[in-house]
Amino acid sequence: MDPIAFTSKLTKRDLLRVGLVTSLANPLSLTAMASGPVLWLAGTAAGGGAVRDFGLSLMFLIVAVPIAGLLAGVYAAYRPAAAELYTPVSWVFSDAGVELTVETEVSFADWDEFTGYRKLAGCYLLHTSTRNYVVLSAEGVPQERREDFESLLSTKLRSLR
Repeated sequence: MDPIAFTSKLTKRDLLRVGLVTSLANPLSLTAMASGPVLWLAGTAAGGGAVRDFGLSLMFLIVAVPIAGLLAGVYAAYRPAAAELYTPVSWVFSDAGVELTVETEVSFADWDEFTGYRKLAGCYLLHTSTRNYVVLSAEGVPQERREDFESLLSTKLRSLR
């Protein structure tokens, strides 16, 4: 396959979306948001009492968890150290691996340096570990090469959907 080369630039909106969606998709977040309604229903079905009241007191998590995710995304996108994330990056994806150039610095990563990938919130996340990933805006991938790009990713990496 011909190498897929393009230049892309992350935006604050990209990081904000990724931060929010990853925090909401976290099993702990989902459990926290569901705990109030589940306990309230169980307590109500059992005839009321402390379990129902406790479930009712946890209902605030339905709103608090998404707000916390939004704040995490805002922090990730707007913290002063994030400025370097918005520098244009030239990417070359090939059968051998991924070459990236930021300003005058060139780096290369073999495919085995990644543990998988996923497409989330309008971005590709190339995981280097369970919790760490490189964010690449999907808008940066040329439309005419997007199918080839996704085929290369699925051939070289496992999907982490």
